[in-house]
Amino acid sequence: MRIRIIKLRKTVMRITAGLVLAMIPLLIQGCTKTGNAEGPVPSQLPAAQKSVVQTVTPTPSEDAASIGITAENYPRIDGSTSTLPLVQRIYKRMFLHVDGGGDGWPGLPQKASKTMRSYEMLIAGDVDLILVPDPSQEIRQMAESSGTELEYIPVGAEALVFVTHKDNIVNNITASQVQREVAISELGALKTLYESP
Repeated sequence: MRIRIIKLRKTVMRITAGLVLAMIPLLIQGCTKTGNAEGPVPSQLPAAQKSVVQTVTPTPSEDAASIGITAENYPRIDGSTSTLPLVQRIYKRMFLHVDGGGDGWPGLPQKASKTMRSYEMLIAGDVDLILVPDPSQEIRQMAESSGTELEYIPVGAEALVFVTHKDNIVNNITASQVQREVAISELGALKTLYESP
């Protein structure tokens, strides 16, 4: 399954291009609603200090500054659950670590909104970029019916890797055979559920 950055055509191209370039080393290394990345973020304060509100504005890294990214214009990024570590690594590459308190990166996304919800949020304009698998026909129709034009930028691929014992005698299996066995297994599980008291 391919992983892509999906963005609205109107999103600032220079920043998007810079983020894609910044992701290349992250992808090579193996590499939500997202947190508020549009402005200052309240720091993590002990309970006794909750009445005093402090804010920490993320400081752009050299990489971020070179492509014009600031705390104010950093795009709102979301995606599928499997891409959250990548979204977080991008954020950490764009902003400097802050010593003392919290996780060290104010505004770091802590969860993903998942694939379908990310597409919905992008189409609604609630986020600027999403890292997700290719869209389903349903999502393409949703974008088209809303008059939204999406731009797809391939950045990676997902795959299933099967590890077997070295003495396994199977040496040739097709994708359709795997799909058939998964379907049979799922049907068996459903049958068991319905037959349970």
